[in-house]
Amino acid sequence: MRGSRVRVSDRPELVPLTDTRRALLLIRKMAFKYGLDKEKVGLIGFSAGNHLATVVSLWKSENKGENPDFTGQIYGVTNLSAVNQKWLEESLYFRKMTQEEKDKNRLLDLVDETTPPAFLVHCYDDDVCQVEESTDYAQKLFEHNVLVEMHLFPKGGHGFGMGRQEDGTIQWVSLFVTWVKSQL
Repeated sequence: MRGSRVRVSDRPELVPLTDTRRALLLIRKMAFKYGLDKEKVGLIGFSAGNHLATVVSLWKSENKGENPDFTGQIYGVTNLSAVNQKWLEESLYFRKMTQEEKDKNRLLDLVDETTPPAFLVHCYDDDVCQVEESTDYAQKLFEHNVLVEMHLFPKGGHGFGMGRQEDGTIQWVSLFVTWVKSQL
């Protein structure tokens, strides 16, 4: 990105965030070349990537181009439960979180009317990320009049990716495409 100032981080916990923001800027910069609308760029994340998509949506950047216009959030984390805090400390922060960091990671408390629209998918039998991670997030979006669409499947567990025919989770992909198109 010649001529523009790109922020990087030397703090491990911020590297995914800064990388994602840089990716959003790059997509917007190259949007015309690929026939995209630079004002309608979103993120999709699965599991830990869902957490990242949520963080990027809620920890607003002053640079509008670094914020997504919508998100696809697939079986992820939105609550700061004891289990999720332990996961963040072991896998992202690599140390105990400060009180300020804990407060910033109470993601449900950060939802407001400026949060981008979200498409959520989860399975009731997910034994890694509880289904309430999505239902609570959807409720917060609804309370703030933010467009949300959510699909819950009875079976599929965690990590079904693009879906499987045998448990019906394959349906989410076409539902997401339809939803994205309705956003454009």
